[in-house]
Amino acid sequence: MALGFGAYYSNTTLTRIGGIFGFITAFFAVYTSFAIISNSIKEKTLPLGSPWFKK
Repeated sequence: MALGFGAYYSNTTLTRIGGIFGFITAFFAVYTSFAIISNSIKEKTLPLGSPWFKK
């Protein structure tokens, strides 16, 4: 959202904040996917926390 507002208003600060949020989101996505795969091979390798929803 910050990237969109930054582009619409030609504001470099909002664009930079949006980029930082993008890198943080990408880091957590990579960590989570790696943790899920490694925990399926050997349990409790990387912590993921408790699930928000139960099956």
